[in-house]
Amino acid sequence: SLMDIMSNGPEWADGLPLAAEGEISETYKK
Repeated sequence: SLMDIMSNGPEWADGLPLAAEGEISETYKK
């Protein structure tokens, strides 16, 4: 999923706290 891709950083970023969260919605939300 897109959230999985966004949570996996490049090799040089090992150890940095990278995370993503989101939801699936029928309408646009900010």
